[in-house]
Amino acid sequence: MKRTDKGQFAKGHSGNKQGKPKGVRNKITLAAIELFHNNSEILIKKAIEKALEGDMVALKLCIDRLAPVIKEQPMTSIELPTLTNSTSVLKALATVTDKLCNGELLMSEAKAIYSLLAIYQKQLDISELQKRVDTLEQRAPMDFNSFYDDIKNNHSDDLR
Repeated sequence: MKRTDKGQFAKGHSGNKQGKPKGVRNKITLAAIELFHNNSEILIKKAIEKALEGDMVALKLCIDRLAPVIKEQPMTSIELPTLTNSTSVLKALATVTDKLCNGELLMSEAKAIYSLLAIYQKQLDISELQKRVDTLEQRAPMDFNSFYDDIKNNHSDDLR
């Protein structure tokens, strides 16, 4: 085992090559978890009792644990057209913009919807391009070699 001048293990040469196994917890952490589990009912009752007596710290603790702040909720107040093509995406964008301007949507909600609509539009564009490529390939089936030979033989002067 290599060590530095200060007596520490050199980089990449620890005393335990296997390292700490995943999921292994500190003994103090395990003891604290055990203590809490054995006394959780008593502790919860005591916190509620203190909160009811007016202890603001206990009250905040109880409220934060029993009724945490809701970070996100589903949007149910917005109706968008069924997305089937680029026109429906534009209508949906207009609806979202109107609701945002009227204060019916938050900016963060509008941004989330705009992102989804942009992804949908991109997929529509990709699908449309694939259809066009397929159509072109069906109309003029030509392998690359014959295409190259045609260019070389008929347009060799243009290539110089």
